Amino acid sequence: MRLLIILLFATVLGQSVQSLAKSNTGVQFFSGTFQQALEKARKERKNVFIDFYADWCGPCKYMTREVFTQPEVKTAFDASVIAMQIDAEKQYPDLVNELQIEAYPTLIVMDTLGNVLSRIEGALEVPELIEFLSSHSKLSDAEKAFRADNQNPGKFLDYILLLKEKAPDQVPVETKAFLEALPKDMLLTKEAWAVFFEGYMELYSDVTDTFFENAALFKNEENFNAGLAWFMDALQQQAIETMDESHSERAYDLYMKANQSLGRITRSPQFYRDAFSVSYALGIGDTSMLVSRTLDFLERHYVNDPMLTAANLQALLDYKPSEVTVNNRVRKLAEDALKKKEAPFTNWVMAYVIKTTEPTNKKKFMKYFNKAIKGTEFKDLNVTSNNLGLRYSTTSDLIPSICNKFQ
Repeated sequence: MRLLIILLFATVLGQSVQSLAKSNTGVQFFSGTFQQALEKARKERKNVFIDFYADWCGPCKYMTREVFTQPEVKTAFDASVIAMQIDAEKQYPDLVNELQIEAYPTLIVMDTLGNVLSRIEGALEVPELIEFLSSHSKLSDAEKAFRADNQNPGKFLDYILLLKEKAPDQVPVETKAFLEALPKDMLLTKEAWAVFFEGYMELYSDVTDTFFENAALFKNEENFNAGLAWFMDALQQQAIETMDESHSERAYDLYMKANQSLGRITRSPQFYRDAFSVSYALGIGDTSMLVSRTLDFLERHYVNDPMLTAANLQALLDYKPSEVTVNNRVRKLAEDALKKKEAPFTNWVMAYVIKTTEPTNKKKFMKYFNKAIKGTEFKDLNVTSNNLGLRYSTTSDLIPSICNKFQ
């Protein structure tokens, strides 16, 4: 009799997780394949729950025996997921490797496309497991509400805000599909703008054009400036990373669309186009291109603004242009600025230009330097003809930086 009891005890200890699961009346785990579970979940509009276990794992057996058997757990599972148990050491090796299952149990909730919504390692008690599922139940409910009214931006927004917490990679995919199927009259709503801001990332699309062309409709919405600026920054960054200026040109195009709608265009289109071209040269770090384009910009657009011309020449000289033709253009611009505005600062920049482009012409340099330091704005600066390189102006950015703002 004693031997029989020992054998029975050993048999119970040696039971597999799956056999324990089959012996209770709690959660009924799906017995088909992983792909079949995804298909079943798709039809029932549920998520997929997977318990990755190993037969030798004590905590896995504890959950199967003490947690999955509870009525409240069964109720929570039946309402929101198709549940599977997978022996990670024997089944679906590719899936196990892809999901990097290294601890047992690992509990994963997936959507019907196989995207992981959340995961946790280690055994959970009943309340913890129900809480783990509850957030996905809210997501599932929000998705069902949206699918039932699939052109409602408000319901879609509720859905993607929850999706953003669980599967952020899926938000752009879902948002693209939703907005690009939406009629234009529904696209131009505050709710659609909120969706656009939260998850739309297509830099080249009719939807993006529509929002930028109608920017004035959304100017009072929260995060309006940030929403538009994201596209500008993304395009400029793409232009820099790929060394492809067409992305910068797309940024210019969107900038003009938005600011025309907002009534903020105060200069000629060429002004803004040239500004973006300088910004691109600055971004890719091409000094020769930057100097040439900045001089073009100043000659075309700032001939009547001597102080800004002087400030930008001062910034430009930090790049130490050396070509004779470039230096001649720099001196010409500085001279024109000085003629239009005789001031300590324009004299200061003229002296700086001479020091940089004609370093041996000390007489000419001192002429402008002495005029400059008579200005009250220089009296507190300890300047001499030897430390003129300590630039007076705090301007460090070239003109195109204004084109990155929407306010």
